[in-house]
Amino acid sequence: MLVLPTLLYRCNIITEQDKCRITSAEMELTRRMAKYTWQDYKISDVILSELKINPVAKKIQNCRNKWIQQFQHTDRDRLPHLIMKYQPCEKQSQGQPLKRL
Repeated sequence: MLVLPTLLYRCNIITEQDKCRITSAEMELTRRMAKYTWQDYKISDVILSELKINPVAKKIQNCRNKWIQQFQHTDRDRLPHLIMKYQPCEKQSQGQPLKRL
């Protein structure tokens, strides 16, 4: 019950690799709920439609879209907009060069 709100709380930093892992874990659980094994050769979409469940990846995408819409409606002078449009003025130093042995 607590997994979905936790995922949606930090959904802006989820990578594509994380999405694949989340989707595979979700499908493993939904197959168990529907009492199918991987040998039954049921397509994931069929299982989700039988159980009337929306995929977690779709919920994450909806949450991201809502955040972007909310972000676009804020004032341009606010800190989030300034952070998104920040570009450094000068080149940063690379630090000390590596020593050869």
